[in-house]
Amino acid sequence: MLYKRLPEFLKAEPQVKAAWRLLQCAWQGSSEGVWRALRGHPWSGPAEVLAEALAERFRSRHLDLVAAAYSHITPTRLAALCGCGEEDAVALALGRGWRRAEDGSGALEVVPPPSTRGELDDLAALEQLSEYMMQLE
Repeated sequence: MLYKRLPEFLKAEPQVKAAWRLLQCAWQGSSEGVWRALRGHPWSGPAEVLAEALAERFRSRHLDLVAAAYSHITPTRLAALCGCGEEDAVALALGRGWRRAEDGSGALEVVPPPSTRGELDDLAALEQLSEYMMQLE
């Protein structure tokens, strides 16, 4: 709604137009469109810093989603999701501890990050849950 309220002279600015295209792609869930919008405009000034931060966060978010949803992924698909070349995508994956698949397919084996939920894996967890349930009754 903010874009619709902008004066026409601001809407004509190239960076405003590029930001509007970027936001439209993000709203529609088109990650490839977001990457095209980010790379397709020469950002400058404060917008350049924002675009770089957005790209880094967007890439990190996609890597987290891939780690949660995939067991194996091709470098081509990962590169498309992360908005980079295949070599860079492989480097990002290996940096996260992922491995190359042993079947020779060229795919990457996704290693999910360890759980950070503070899980208790022993008898103490069962005892704590039992005490909690007793208090509820």
